[in-house]
This record gives sequence, C-alpha cells and structure tokens, in this order.
Amino acid sequence: MMAVTCLLIFNHFGRPFEYVLVGWRIPAVICSIGIVLVLAGGYLKLFHSRAGLPLLLLVAWMLISTPFSSWRAGSAVYLQTYIQFWIVLFLMIAGSPKSTRDLTLIAALVGLSSVFHILIGGSSSVDGRFELSGSSYGNADDVALLAGFAIPFVVLAASRLKNRLLRYPALLGGVGYLMLTAGRTATRAAIPAMILMMAVYFLRGRGGQKLAVVFFLVAAVVGAVFALPDSTLERLASLGNSFGLSDVESAARSGGGLSEADASLLERRKLVQDAIMMTLEHPLFGVGPGEFVDFRTKALEGTGDKSHNLPSHNTYLQVASELGFGGIILYLWFLGSLYASIRYVRKTNRAHLHPQWQLISQMVLAIEAAFVYFAVCAAFMTCDRHPQQFVLAGFLVALERMLASVALQPGKAVLSPGVRFAGGSGAGMKRVGPGKTLPVPGF
Repeated sequence: MMAVTCLLIFNHFGRPFEYVLVGWRIPAVICSIGIVLVLAGGYLKLFHSRAGLPLLLLVAWMLISTPFSSWRAGSAVYLQTYIQFWIVLFLMIAGSPKSTRDLTLIAALVGLSSVFHILIGGSSSVDGRFELSGSSYGNADDVALLAGFAIPFVVLAASRLKNRLLRYPALLGGVGYLMLTAGRTATRAAIPAMILMMAVYFLRGRGGQKLAVVFFLVAAVVGAVFALPDSTLERLASLGNSFGLSDVESAARSGGGLSEADASLLERRKLVQDAIMMTLEHPLFGVGPGEFVDFRTKALEGTGDKSHNLPSHNTYLQVASELGFGGIILYLWFLGSLYASIRYVRKTNRAHLHPQWQLISQMVLAIEAAFVYFAVCAAFMTCDRHPQQFVLAGFLVALERMLASVALQPGKAVLSPGVRFAGGSGAGMKRVGPGKTLPVPGF
C-alpha cells in the first residue's frame, strides 16, 4: 500500500512520465492500481472522517450537476479524472500510513518530488518567467504553487536529519532554492502567500525559530533584488497596482501603453467578472464540472477576445461558476475541514499522550503552513485540479487516525516510539479509563 502511495505522490508532484516513457500511460496504470487497492483495503470507509465527508459530498454534487452541464461529455471526463486521480490520492494517503515513519516519508517525498520536477523541467518562457517545459502543470503560476507548497515539507524533512552538517545545508539550500524558484516565476500571488506562510512559522515558533523566519524573509528580499531580472521584479512590484485598477483601466481607455503586468491584471479582472456572472446566471448547478473555459469560449466566439482559453484564475469563483452555490459551499466546507483538523490534531497532541508528540507537532506545523500557502494561492490561481489539497486532506486524516488509535491507561501512554496504528473498528475510539471509551470527532 505504501509503495503505491509513494508512486502516486512521485507521479503527481515529480511528473517523471511526462519526460520519460511518454505515451506508455504509466500514470493511468498507477492510479488504476490505486483504485484496486482502495477497494481491496476497505479505504472507502475513510470518507467517514472530518475531511472525507465534504469531499465525498462534493463529488456527489459533481455527479448530480453533470446531466445539467453545458457539455455533459466534458463534465463526465472531468468527474472521471477527479475520482481516478485525486480521490484515490486522498484515500491512499489517508489509509496506507501505519506509523509516524510512514508519514515522515510521505512528507519528504512531497518536497523532494517537487524539487525533482523543477530541476528536470525548468525553462524560461518568452517573457522571462520561469516555467516547466512539457508538463501538464508547467506554467509559471503552477510552478509558484509547487515551489512554495513544498517548502514546509522540505523544512520537515531537513529537520529530521540527525547530522547537523547535513541538516543545516539541506534546510538553507532547499528553502532558499524553492523561494528563488517561486520568485523567478514572477507570480504575484506568491508574495502574499509566502508572507502568510512565514507568519505561521513566526507565530508558532519560539526564540531562535522566530529569528530564523525573519532571516529567511530578509534573505529572500535581498536575494530577489540581486538574483532576479528587472522584468521579473517589475512584474512582482505591480502587485500594488491590483489595488488601483481604476487607474490602469483609465490608462487603457485613453490609449496609453500598458505593461505586460498591468495588462495581465486587467485580463484577470475580466475573468473574475465572467466567473461571477456565470455563477449568478447558473446558481444551482453552474455551467458544469470543469466547463468554465469551454463555456466562456463559446460565449466569446466572434468577439475577437483572445483570452477565451483562460481559466478564471480564482479557484473559489471557478468552482462556484462550474458547480453553483451548492458546489462552492461544499468546497469551502472541505477546505474548512482541513483547518478544523489542524486545530483538532494540535489540541489533541498538546497533552503529549503520543510517544512522538514532538514529531507530530512538527508535522502539524508543516501542514498548516502549506495549507495557508495553498489557500492564498487559490484566490489568484485555478487549483481545483491540483494535488496539494488532497495530500493535505489525506495527511490530516492519517494523523487523526493515529491519535485516535492510541490506547491510553489513565494518565500515561502505553505505546512505544514508532508505534503502528490500524484503521479497524476501534480507530475512532480512545481509551480514557477502565472500560470507558469516547468517540473521536470526525470518525
């Protein structure tokens, strides 16, 4: 189970088969094996969890919405790939880990696979932005999400190295490289996302850890000034123009020349407006799962608008336009359940009842930082078909299972380090005294 889970993670984050053995449909084969293992392992019961229930209902809503889609065949394909790729990924990560060692391996693999993908696919587009050539998730925005999201997992993996001569170079080199990569994409959304992610580390850290966060932020700013080209810095600096779009629009109407960055801001504003209109005109089921681009393309035929093939660049509005108000409520419930799980695991782990509570605390911190980065990026990118959210959901369900299966004697833990846990009938209970059990929320 863990072997296939690792293959799934490497496939979705490292994307190796988009560069070698292309056309052999190996990713589809791996995901199909995952489906078989999900069914054989009884992992469907993991939908009965804090993150699993809203995700299951979201898929059910997609199924209900598909017959009302503007293009039913396209929505059916979207639903099929959503289940085959993302639901299977969630269930495998939620069900296959049996120890903290397994979870550490998954976290490290997310970070290392992301670095691997950046290293083998890196290139620059015609406008100088860093992209990944030949990748399904290779445009600059995707790379910014990939790099920033990987930082907490690289930090977690590096912190587990016992040799300081390896730990600190891995930490400084890994985080520095990923920050620089995010900057090279010239993706403006990465700036607030990175700041808020670092704020999580600052607020949760102590003493020297807070100083380390400040050091990384200062180093990132100084490094950006000296390492990034002027065109990239200019585009990143245009983030401030998003708060004064009326001035940019006035310049466009008067025939004044617009920079690529300002033109992009106007284009994205139009995309957001279109997504809102689609939602208001199709409030119940939306235009159909995965159909924002196709619906907008048909609406723009003959208008001369060349932006017809662009997504909304806002995950929340895209989901609302494609699935209606019911869909966006379920999607927000799903993301909200991740934050609720983070709070629950942190609160439960505070009692230091698990023999590896310190490692679990580090995991929760990494997940919270990655969640904040993803949630902010999702407001400026279209991330409904990206693996990051499903990895977080699976990881949190696995952590909740681990804490829930710790059998306790009154006042002390009875499990040894490296304890293995199972998802059997007792996975949702914990012992609080002789003959007494209490249900754990979310199971």
